[in-house]
Amino acid sequence: MIQITDEQNQQFEIMVKEIQSMKNQKMDTLALEKQIDQLIFDLYELNDNERNAIGYIEIK
Repeated sequence: MIQITDEQNQQFEIMVKEIQSMKNQKMDTLALEKQIDQLIFDLYELNDNERNAIGYIEIK
């Protein structure tokens, strides 16, 4: 199981709250969502092929 630091957790929380706020305002959140994807991919140390196989993870 991947362990994340309090700092990483806080970063995710801030980004998710920002996405929720933006979605409530009908704003585009794709850039922030892709940043979260990259952070998750980095946590799992995925290579480019693995990242491409997974693709983009949409937050609704």
